[in-house]
Amino acid sequence: MSKDLQKTESVIAKPLPVDFKDTNLLAEFLEQPTQKIAEGITGALDVGLQGLTVAGARIAQGALKGQFYKQVAREIRFLVEKGKIPEDYAEKKYGFQSLTELLRFIDEEEVDEDRLYAIRAMFYALNKSGNKPGEELLSYQLFKLSKELTAPQLLLLRASSRINLTDVITSGGSTSQARIREWLRLICEEMGHGIETLILQDEKVLIEKGLLEMRLNSVGQREANGSYFSLNGGRLTDLGSAFSERVTEFEELRDDLS
Repeated sequence: MSKDLQKTESVIAKPLPVDFKDTNLLAEFLEQPTQKIAEGITGALDVGLQGLTVAGARIAQGALKGQFYKQVAREIRFLVEKGKIPEDYAEKKYGFQSLTELLRFIDEEEVDEDRLYAIRAMFYALNKSGNKPGEELLSYQLFKLSKELTAPQLLLLRASSRINLTDVITSGGSTSQARIREWLRLICEEMGHGIETLILQDEKVLIEKGLLEMRLNSVGQREANGSYFSLNGGRLTDLGSAFSERVTEFEELRDDLS
């Protein structure tokens, strides 16, 4: 082994345990900041440390999941301390069940920040203080629904909640074609990527889930390929509005939670 390679391995060995099967070393390693973990893994893979080719991805995923677990734990603790969630929330009808499902989602799914944010928002809405039985049931259904949506679909729903389609009418764009073109234009602006095909793919799913209004023809009949729809804010259904309201409510706590 060359001196340069020996030197590199000695540097890597500090942030990254070579024997990653040692649970104590691995646990200590995963306590580091994400950036340090990433540097250790990529450095080790670049050098070619034995066994890291497969394990690197697992370690990285484990580190990410670990960060998400910590985030959820800090959040719940804060919400309980502030009285936003009752101390005995786990004794409520959906309390412990929703916590179990939240942790299982982090453990088993391909989690990203946008998906987890929406699920955390629904978890808070479900378990917050002062909920009535009917609100709990709706929030639990939304909690379950949030786990079925991808990050792009959640972002599209959020973008839809931010646009105002009444401007289409006041500007003279009352035809069905004008409405769908204006909706797409506004969504493209909100989403930032400007690719209508991607938007239309996710639009289909949100319609099927009952979160976005189905397009209608000129006499008000539903048709999957039509281009006319009513002008409720951003095309959100009552279910879509309830979902977005809970995300917005959770958003208002962001500064305190950070």
